[in-house]
Amino acid sequence: MNPFGWAARFPSGFKALSFSRYILDWLIHRRLSQFNNIQILESSYVTGLLVNSDKTAVTGAIVRRRGGEHSEQVQQEELAADLVIDASGYSSQAPKWLKAIGYDAPEETVITTSMGYASRLYEIPADFQAAWKGVYIQAAPPERTSMGVLYPIENNRWIVGVCATAPSRPSTDEDEFLEALRNLPSPHIYTAVKDAKPATAIGIYHPPGNRLRHYERLSRQPQGFIALGDSVCSFTPIYGQGMTVAALGAVLLQQCLKETDLTELPSRFQKELAKVNATPWIAATSQDAKYPSVKGLTQTPTPLEKAIGWYMDQLIQLTMKEPQVTLVLFNVFHMVQSSGALFQPSILFRVIQQLLTRSSSKTSSKTQVSASSITSR
Repeated sequence: MNPFGWAARFPSGFKALSFSRYILDWLIHRRLSQFNNIQILESSYVTGLLVNSDKTAVTGAIVRRRGGEHSEQVQQEELAADLVIDASGYSSQAPKWLKAIGYDAPEETVITTSMGYASRLYEIPADFQAAWKGVYIQAAPPERTSMGVLYPIENNRWIVGVCATAPSRPSTDEDEFLEALRNLPSPHIYTAVKDAKPATAIGIYHPPGNRLRHYERLSRQPQGFIALGDSVCSFTPIYGQGMTVAALGAVLLQQCLKETDLTELPSRFQKELAKVNATPWIAATSQDAKYPSVKGLTQTPTPLEKAIGWYMDQLIQLTMKEPQVTLVLFNVFHMVQSSGALFQPSILFRVIQQLLTRSSSKTSSKTQVSASSITSR
């Protein structure tokens, strides 16, 4: 459900996989374990970078490892590497590591909305029946900042979440959680879970927001070190872009490794990665700009940004009756197609047609009101 209502239902060809984080981590770990040239270090974390004598190149990483499952002993190791890739996520310490070896930390752009989440798992009732498998109710800022989601996962359970910005962020209180679901513009989620058996306690999360680290702007970069994924560009989770953007970064890295010498890799890769991150970053932060609690915007939206926002609203309204528009939006949001697909002639025609129809309806309504006024006199 988008801010204008329910989008038209149709067979899109997209397959949505919903599962818990535990399953995802387990599957990735199992997959990586099948490669003989990949070694997974358990109970380990990186604390710094190794460099050559003149500090022009990173030559490895400093790693601390716990001695055993129940041991408090910590061992420090030095792992040599031709290339160190920081994919440690939002909590990446790479800026500190770079400063420690004599380089500048990258500039950061941070945009937040004070968003808060509450979620829990429910057992799916044996007799539950509905015409849907999952429900996603989007926020409609600035008027309504709340949203909700329900998806089936493994072991016959639902994962149910609700979120909103301060001061209405959900808590771990049982009654408040259900009330937040009940107050959503559609009753589907509340009706499904109000009598269902909870499988877990309510968990809350206050994401730090969107953050973009500008490695591409560094005047000096050491050889042998790059960063990608959430370490560079991270988003508010509601947009569901993080893993896709990270995957695109990995594909870019593969291409750059084939075409670029390691000595030139950091500069080229970070500049190319910035281009990959640009479109999803603009998409996420332009939506966040609609929230009254947004912080971090350095300027008011430009006329072009306002025009793009208006155009996106027209497209979202069209999804209520135009499956073809919905499909193109799906492709762009999932980064299967570039954003240019939103401006192809067939889509532009539908937007213009919608505007003309709306204008005609308003003119007709005014004419009827005027006629009624004359008749009453």
